[in-house]
Amino acid sequence: MENKKKNSIKYLAVACVFFLTIAATASVATAAPNTYTGCLNNAGILNNVAIGTSPTGKCNPNEKQVTWDQTGAIGPIGPIGLTGAVGPIGPIGPAGAEGAIGPIGLTGAVGPIGPAGAEGAIGPIGLTGAVGPTGATGAEGATGPIGPIGPTGATGAASIVAGPTGATGPAGATGSTGATGPAGTSGVSGWERIVGTSTTGNGATSGITATATCNSGKKVIGGGYSFTGASLTVINNYPSAENVWTITADKSGGGAWSVTAYAICAIV
Repeated sequence: MENKKKNSIKYLAVACVFFLTIAATASVATAAPNTYTGCLNNAGILNNVAIGTSPTGKCNPNEKQVTWDQTGAIGPIGPIGLTGAVGPIGPIGPAGAEGAIGPIGLTGAVGPIGPAGAEGAIGPIGLTGAVGPTGATGAEGATGPIGPIGPTGATGAASIVAGPTGATGPAGATGSTGATGPAGTSGVSGWERIVGTSTTGNGATSGITATATCNSGKKVIGGGYSFTGASLTVINNYPSAENVWTITADKSGGGAWSVTAYAICAIV
């Protein structure tokens, strides 16, 4: 990674990944509330994101399953703010068994076709009735002159007229309540940002290293760095241990410089 922008700060925070995922999956301004689930690894990267309470694939041993909600209209993306603590995941509620489908009623006789009325709202899809017999083909009339092309009309009904839907059978009995599912895994808590001790110098230098270490009992879930001075080339920007974020860089050219590492820590 190379960054020559003066006084820039880069963070690799897990909360930023959450908000970007939600913005990428929203499609309309009045979307219904959704629950999202994914796998969060120790490097602060979110994988296997899906809508619902299960990720698209099983989380690896170094990943934690996390779930969050998206509600209301989506506005423009604002600046990245500090991330609040993530609450624990609630237990999965029981699911009842699906009732049996009732028998299909008899098909009534087909009545004569009346004049076309105004198009009504689309109702629910009913059971498909039996297809009536095909009528006899009429004699072919003489070909008339080709008229001008008119505007495209609305899509009409299907060419085959289906018989009326039979009466709906009685609803099946409600199944017994299933067993209570296992409790979900613990979420991330105790989030905090640790600012490491700055490494400073003057002139060209190789192998510059700066670190930020989490407090006792917490693990690093993301991190980043900031620097002052020109001509700084970042070599590594990564979690060097489960509770340490490390930045290594080289400095070319003259002038004073400083490098500071940041760690995003939490109890996971």
